[in-house]
Amino acid sequence: MNKFCCFLLTSLFALSSCTEAINPDKSDWEEWALTESFCNFCLNPGDVKTYDQTDTTYVYRFKKDSSFVKNIGDYVLSGKFQVEENNDNLFLLLNYDEESVLLSRDNPSNRQLIHTCFSGQEYFSWDSDGRLLGSWGACDGPTLIFEKTSDTQSIFF
Repeated sequence: MNKFCCFLLTSLFALSSCTEAINPDKSDWEEWALTESFCNFCLNPGDVKTYDQTDTTYVYRFKKDSSFVKNIGDYVLSGKFQVEENNDNLFLLLNYDEESVLLSRDNPSNRQLIHTCFSGQEYFSWDSDGRLLGSWGACDGPTLIFEKTSDTQSIFF
């Protein structure tokens, strides 16, 4: 009976830990999902692709402690972010941790997971509609556009 009680308590603790990891307190982070992309250097320059925010598997979650998590399908990358100002414009700089840089370089799909012109960093700006614009288009990748999905006050402004 004593072993059963220990097993039951351990199981309940493990389940509650999993639930917390799956459903974090949404007031501590804000989420941005891929909604559009276009490419100036592709076969059909200027063609805009749209994505449904609720179905996309390409999402950033920014936390109040300046950390972030990026999900692209089954891949999870992370690091720290900072907001920079230049000539009255705000920019978002993401610095990926070493594990994420290695995953981007060595992942089994051979897809680049950090969309940037710089190793281990991504830059974003905000457009007049409040969307995040990726800078990958500056080095022949598509320009990726993200919109905020979480209904929380922005941690950036």
